[in-house]
This record gives sequence, structure tokens and C-alpha cells, in this order.
Amino acid sequence: MSNTIELLNITKDYGKSIPVKVLKDISIKFEKGSLNAIIGQSGSGKSTLLNIMGLLDKPTSGSIYLDGKKINDFNNKHQSRLRNENIGFIFQFHYLLPEWNVWENILMPLRIRKDNITDKMKDRAKMIMEAVGITDIAKEKIQEISGGQQQRTAIARALITNPKIILADEPTGNLDSINSDAVYNLIKSLNEEFNTTFIIITHDERLAKKTNRIIELEDGIIKSDTLL
Repeated sequence: MSNTIELLNITKDYGKSIPVKVLKDISIKFEKGSLNAIIGQSGSGKSTLLNIMGLLDKPTSGSIYLDGKKINDFNNKHQSRLRNENIGFIFQFHYLLPEWNVWENILMPLRIRKDNITDKMKDRAKMIMEAVGITDIAKEKIQEISGGQQQRTAIARALITNPKIILADEPTGNLDSINSDAVYNLIKSLNEEFNTTFIIITHDERLAKKTNRIIELEDGIIKSDTLL
């Protein structure tokens, strides 16, 4: 199976006079269509690693490859285009626009890309909404739906551009155990249905065990890498 994304000898330092090393020579590959969890204590480097994979932050040194092509030397405009076309994001706090309804929030990434919203795109949005179980709330404003429904909306928004990779940072951090299980089961089914690579940061080892691979970070290095 081919690799979707690969990191080679990634380091990340913060500060100039006394640099703090957050990531220390990280090398890791993620196969196309895989379902991965990254765990570790606060301060272990999980979110920094995710931001670097998502081209939201730059490594101090090392290389990032997408489909075998080195991408971290591209200029900001080129990286932004690559990110918008290939990577979807799911965050703990959703970052949905409260003044918009569910349907409008799901289409937002297409508007950011300045795409014309074609009938084909609308059909894809409807298909994704059905897959995540929110068809009946399409016209509801964000502040009028539950936390679990908001997270399902965020997942649908991440899928709308048909990304190769979805990066999820504590996607169930604000949910109760029932909704957390529902969201992780949904992610697993979407991973299988769309063959999208998922990389999920979580503090919950119980939920991480629902994935196919657990990577544990400790003090900026990979402590363990386990296939399930």
C-alpha cells in the first residue's frame, strides 16, 4: 500500500536565545486509507506534529512528503493550495460559523477555495450529510444543535473537498462518552467507506484502540508505534 504522507527527520524548535526542542528527529509514514491515533501526555509534541503535517506550521528541519513529493519547501501560496486540496481538519472546538446553518458550514471549504458550487458538489454534500447522519438538520443554525451534531457537521465539512488526509485534534474532547463512541465509530466507518487517511490526536487510549495503529509520543520522540 502506498504512503499518503511521510515525515523524515522532522525537528521543531521554539525560541531563539534558548531554543526548546519540541520534536526531535521524527520519521514516520502513514499509508493511504489507514486509521491512526497519536497519543501522549500534554507537551509531548502531538499538536505540533499535527500542525506540521497539516502545513499550518513549518519544521525547523526535515522533510514532508505528500504522495512521494517533497512539499515543505514550497512557498506559502503553494502550500496553502495543497492544504486546501488535500487535507481536511477536525478540531475539538469545531470552529463552525454560528451565524450560518449546517449546510452553509459544510460548503465553506469550497467557498474558501473560490470554487463554483456545482450540482455535483451539492450532491456530494448531501451524500456526506447522509453518511454522518445530519440530513434532517441541514437548515438549523449551529447554536441550535447539540455538541454531537456540531462535531458531525465538522466531520462533514472536513470531507467535502474529498481530501486525501483528515487530521483530527481531540475530536471528542468536548463530548460525553456516548457521543465520543458515536463519533469514533463514525470516523471508522467513513475511513472504510471513503478510503481517506485519518490521523487522530487523542488523550483517550480506549478510543485510540478503535483505530488500526497507535503512535505514542513522549518528549518529542516516538516512544512506540503499534499496529492493532
